[in-house]
Amino acid sequence: MKRACEKSISKLNLLPVIMVFVIALISVSGCSSKGTSNSDSTATIEPTETQVIENTETHTSNADGSYGSGTYKIGTDLPAGEYVVVADGYCYMEVSKDNTGSIDSVIWNSSFYNRSIVTLEKGQYFEVSGGTIYPFSTAPKISKTGGELPEGMYKVGVDLPAGQYKVCVDSDCGFIQVSRDSSHTDSSIISNEDLDKDKYVTVSKGQYLTVSGGHIILNN
Repeated sequence: MKRACEKSISKLNLLPVIMVFVIALISVSGCSSKGTSNSDSTATIEPTETQVIENTETHTSNADGSYGSGTYKIGTDLPAGEYVVVADGYCYMEVSKDNTGSIDSVIWNSSFYNRSIVTLEKGQYFEVSGGTIYPFSTAPKISKTGGELPEGMYKVGVDLPAGQYKVCVDSDCGFIQVSRDSSHTDSSIISNEDLDKDKYVTVSKGQYLTVSGGHIILNN
């Protein structure tokens, strides 16, 4: 009788234990599944949002067809050709053969006031800081009121007629250059020199006259 009673008590004691064990397994399984789902969801959303942000940069022209400061790939962001860059104040521009940012990739660079002219080739990278880029044919016309032109770069036969001009020095570091084109390469230079006094210069149609630290007197 004692053994039968003990057997019956053993069954009654095991039932609650089994129920608790089953419930615990279900709870652990549910939590594990839920945690995995949240982790997978986060991993999917984050790369998608980052990818969208990285691809939002675009280059668009202003209403007048000009472009603001920035870096442009020629043939993609800007067509190859000749452009006028008008400075907001003091402007920097640079042409590179690639976008590595290394010194060796720089073809030329220049800083200037007022305006400059540049010819760009397909595949080059053009950086402008502090200026506005205009296609040469639609660039703002220069004003000849007052009989003189401020420092800057001018195309002879378009911005001013061929002929002789007097360049007056406005500072201790004047500079004058005559070029055969607007590539800004050493091979394009016809003549240049630093100025500490006024100087006359004769230019021909198709050439480019650059003056820094001085101004040009017209009608000489």
